[in-house]
Amino acid sequence: MEWYASRFQVVWFVDDKFNVTASKVFEELTNQEPDHTSRNPNPTPNDPYLSKARGLSHDLQHRVQVVPGRVNWFIESVIEKNELPKSKKLEIKPNLKLIRNRISELNESLIGTTNRLSVVSTIFSPGTSLLAANRKIVELCNLPLCPEEVQDLSLQLNIKKRKENVEINRLARFSVQTNYSLLVDALTNQTIQRKEQHVLEVVLDFNTVPSDQTFDLKQQKHIFGILLDETDAVIKGSNIEFFNT
Repeated sequence: MEWYASRFQVVWFVDDKFNVTASKVFEELTNQEPDHTSRNPNPTPNDPYLSKARGLSHDLQHRVQVVPGRVNWFIESVIEKNELPKSKKLEIKPNLKLIRNRISELNESLIGTTNRLSVVSTIFSPGTSLLAANRKIVELCNLPLCPEEVQDLSLQLNIKKRKENVEINRLARFSVQTNYSLLVDALTNQTIQRKEQHVLEVVLDFNTVPSDQTFDLKQQKHIFGILLDETDAVIKGSNIEFFNT
C-alpha cells in the first residue's frame, strides 16, 4: 500500500488583535513574494478572510489565509486543468521536513503568542476500484465489515496522547473518495474522456488540546516539532500505525 499526500495545513490559533497580513506571513514562510494577494478589512460570514496570499515555490502551491483568530498555511500539489484532484502525489516525509525547517526559521515578531497549534496532513492511497479502496480501509482499521457490502465508508476517531508535558489530540478521519474528471468538446458539448479515481483518504489532524495556556515562539517551535514527529511516526512506509503509536 503506497501512501502519498495531497495537502498539508499548519494552523496558528491567535487572538483577534492579530494584524499581520497573509502576504507578510507568506514571504516569511517561503522566502519569496506571493503571486496573488487580497485584503478584506470588513470580513463577513460569507467572506471571513482578512487577507489571503498564494504562489508557487519549488513546484508546490503555497496558500496563507488570515481569518479572525487563526492563521492557515497550506502546501498543496499543483493540479493542471483536466487532471484529477489526487493525480499529483506529494512525497510525505520531505514535505514534513520542509514544514519543520520553515517553522524553525520564523521571526519572533511575525506570529506572536498563540493559544493552540495544529498540523493537518491529508494523505491517500490510490485504489484500482471502489471495492479495492473499501477493502483497504476495512483491513487497515480491522473493521468487522464485508468490503463488497459497504458503501460511503468513513471512520473518525481521536486517540489523545501526552508527550513532553504537551497534551495533543490525534484525530484521524478515514474515508473512501471517488473523484471524476470529464473532458468535454466545446463545439459539440460531448464528453470526450471520462476519468474515475478511487482512493483511501486519511486526514491526520494533530493539534494541542484547547486550554488557557499560551505559547511563545520558542514553545511553538517545540510543540510543532512534537506534532510533526507524531505525524511522521504514524506514517510507516506502506502502513499507517495510528493504532499502535
